[in-house]
Amino acid sequence: MDRKAMYKLSYGLFILTAKEVEKDNGGKRDGSK
Repeated sequence: MDRKAMYKLSYGLFILTAKEVEKDNGGKRDGSK
């Protein structure tokens, strides 16, 4: 597979996951560590 395509794919997945996590945590983010 093309290396650039792989990079774009994993980067896009990373962004999606990060957004999902932010949505899930909402306000809880500060309290839980």
